[in-house]
Amino acid sequence: MVFFDVTKTSRQNHASGITRTARRLSESLESLLGESFVRVVWNNRRRALFDVTRRRTVMPTCEDWFLTVEAFAPTERSGFQAFLERGDCRFGAVFHDAIPLRYPEFTWPQSVARYPSYMKMLSGFDHVFGVSESSCEEFAGYVDWLGGDCRASISPIQLGADFLGGERPIGCVDRSELATILMVGILEPRKNQVRLLRACERLWKEGCQFGLNLVGRVNPHFGKPLVSEIRRMRRMGRPIDHRGPVDDKEMAELIRSCRFSIFPSRAEGCGLPVLEALWMGTPCVCSDLPSHRESAEGGGCRLVDPHGDAAWVRELRILLEGNDLINRLASEAADRTLPTWTLTADQVIRVLVSEQ
Repeated sequence: MVFFDVTKTSRQNHASGITRTARRLSESLESLLGESFVRVVWNNRRRALFDVTRRRTVMPTCEDWFLTVEAFAPTERSGFQAFLERGDCRFGAVFHDAIPLRYPEFTWPQSVARYPSYMKMLSGFDHVFGVSESSCEEFAGYVDWLGGDCRASISPIQLGADFLGGERPIGCVDRSELATILMVGILEPRKNQVRLLRACERLWKEGCQFGLNLVGRVNPHFGKPLVSEIRRMRRMGRPIDHRGPVDDKEMAELIRSCRFSIFPSRAEGCGLPVLEALWMGTPCVCSDLPSHRESAEGGGCRLVDPHGDAAWVRELRILLEGNDLINRLASEAADRTLPTWTLTADQVIRVLVSEQ
């Protein structure tokens, strides 16, 4: 039996990377496991797992797994640390990144506060699934820093690219007539929209004709200056469209109709929107980060130094003017073999079975 933790993600409406991963992975695990899959939340009053479908407390046994995609400190769940230490069942977690520890200056204060105890808690789990090779290295590096006191085994999984849950679009769209750049991601310093805006402003001043679509919610702690800058540029007549979170159907249309997607992030654990854009046959421009390199290996992507304004201006100009290049990248993206959420779930199940 796999008891899948939805304590926080079941209450969240926004489509963060963690929330999307939890929903897609849970759907695929349920499809493969059937009645051996149960969604649970941690009930603070009962200090136990609670089956959200059957509305009852559950008591896992040594043959069962508790699996979480969520990031939380044990102190946020009354009695959870004792539950972990009792070892009533096996414990697995999907680990995304150590960004709150590495970059506290642009991370949500709540995440910064919880992460040291969260990471230490994970070291007491039985298995940790990294969302990329680089996230596995981050977790292993933290364990080494702790002094190697870790019982968890570590392995990478590939997150699914098929965000619509259906068949992949067939064929390659001619993108030579398209003139919109798309960026998907929460508005915050980590996603580096400010560098993108500076590069676009430089090109608009040079007379380049293109539009910019920004999709994502606004970080309440760090996003307001970005919103102000977007509004200022719009008042100047710059063709920028910022819309908040959108559903999968609208997202698919935005990805399908853009010239290319861009991801200038300063830090990522995986970069799920890159995979989702490639699934739709859309070329991507990504900051040169370890996780993005993993996604770029199969083609359809170009990597750029995340810290250099001139490099981004040059890359955008090349892709806006180079019709042959953009269509070659689109062909590479459309021809790539990409992981599905069913594959992700199968990877997880194989590990859980092998470690019982």
